[in-house]
Amino acid sequence: SFRKTPQKKMRKAIVTAFVATAYATPAVVEEFNAFDMLSGPASWSDCGSTAGTIETVNFSPNPPQKGVTNVISGSGTSSGEFATGTSTITIKMGALTLLNKQSDACKPASFNLPFNAGSVSLTGFECPIAKGQEVKLGAKALVKKFAPSGKYNIQYKSVATNGGELCVEFDLDF
Repeated sequence: SFRKTPQKKMRKAIVTAFVATAYATPAVVEEFNAFDMLSGPASWSDCGSTAGTIETVNFSPNPPQKGVTNVISGSGTSSGEFATGTSTITIKMGALTLLNKQSDACKPASFNLPFNAGSVSLTGFECPIAKGQEVKLGAKALVKKFAPSGKYNIQYKSVATNGGELCVEFDLDF
């Protein structure tokens, strides 16, 4: 007579689990993420600008989405001269700083996110900027689908060599 031993039962359970896992479709699992359903519209605020005012900021798409290029554009008015300076972009998820990079405020710059989770590109300002002149800011962010879902805070601060500062902060929910 044929008897199943505990070892044969265990082997059958392991093989069944392996086969079931092998036939699972990763694309279906990746497309449904319950956290993605919670994403809301992006928001922004001025975070202490002394060299002008940021008046408008637009997000496309809004709410932001993973796997596509998200575009942030804005404008304001300079209250002082901005000939040269340094920009700092800081990206946080909760208390965790994911990115903190500096670049020339008057030149385009690009940075990769940690763990190859995406990239951020800044347009840079059209320097020199005269007092009363329109200031345009722009950024593109690609956040890959596997990046952790959650609330991200991005601070973009540009400090002119004469000490004036433009600062805008974004809250994005991916």
